[in-house]
Amino acid sequence: KKLFGKSKEKEIEREVPKVQNPQHMEQVDNQKQESKGKSVRILPRIKVDYSHKIYSDDQSKSFTGNPMPNEMEIPEDQKPITKPLYEDLILCFAVDEGNSYKILQNEIFEKNPNLNADILHQISVNALIEEIGEQIKINGDPNHILMVTAGGNFEAAIILIDKFWEQIHQIINGNAIISIPAKDL
Repeated sequence: KKLFGKSKEKEIEREVPKVQNPQHMEQVDNQKQESKGKSVRILPRIKVDYSHKIYSDDQSKSFTGNPMPNEMEIPEDQKPITKPLYEDLILCFAVDEGNSYKILQNEIFEKNPNLNADILHQISVNALIEEIGEQIKINGDPNHILMVTAGGNFEAAIILIDKFWEQIHQIINGNAIISIPAKDL
């Protein structure tokens, strides 16, 4: 069963206003040399912050925190832009380059002082809805376990769509526990 159909997509777009103010998208101008006039699509990527305190005693991970030696410290402007979400989950932003994604780095903020993580968050959720809105499907039994799919690339990011939560609460009664996939596991 599709969660968002054609008629619902327009309703979602109204509830999640698109941010297309050119002053907030100055990175488009800065990247014109690379993209040669192509539009820039910024999509959300959900990641785990292994430096979070809940991983400090986790011996099952090959590393926790920064795996690089101190002498290989990454300059702040070259670190990925991150926004804390829930506990150990963080939000990163990726530019869709067609056959790959490029994670946005803090240097974008230095070049575009009107841009911030909240604006990127909104832009990326809008792009996510356009990318997967009609592909979101729910399988399973609402009384036991449900699995939400959306084509294989953005299932984790579905948690950022407010309309998704509204519709989930119409399907299930009570509280829900979410398990976010990692590399299709």
